[in-house]
Amino acid sequence: QEGANDYVPRVQGNDRGSISSRTNANSLIGSIDLLDARGFGTRLVPEENRCIAFTSREVWELRAVGLPAIFDYRAVDRTIGCPFPQTATATPNGTIFLGNDYNVYLIPKGGGAAQPIGAAVHKLLRDTIDSPQRAWGRFNRLTNQFELHYAVRGGDAYPTKALYRDVVGGAWMPQTFAQPLP
Repeated sequence: QEGANDYVPRVQGNDRGSISSRTNANSLIGSIDLLDARGFGTRLVPEENRCIAFTSREVWELRAVGLPAIFDYRAVDRTIGCPFPQTATATPNGTIFLGNDYNVYLIPKGGGAAQPIGAAVHKLLRDTIDSPQRAWGRFNRLTNQFELHYAVRGGDAYPTKALYRDVVGGAWMPQTFAQPLP
């Protein structure tokens, strides 16, 4: 929840060789406070030599620059955020996510601001999505598609619909499932 007592979003590295220990003493990056970021931190998506850091209201980039700072960070887009963290997904073209306005966006792999790529499905998604915090995305390497799974109004609050996007051609393909997918 966002409110008057929001904490500063922090990116914290793991200790070398451990996926769960965070002492800062053995971490390559220690911790980085995104002092100027608005919203609460939701997701970090690694992407080659950078990481995309999402808050509920903005998108930030952490780029490897070497010692002594290790990472340089900057706001990529202050106009859109990702409050639905399970939708943020790395693809060959960059990171795709569901924004706080229920449109689908791409953070291009080469850098730059979030680009809306969901114009063809934005109205459908906005008018039918329910429990967006349960929505999730994934990249299917076999079909070269980004898949966005979501629940619809009047359903049981679990994803029974999906929108698949061909990352090469850009076409959207709506899907319906008889039972929610895990």
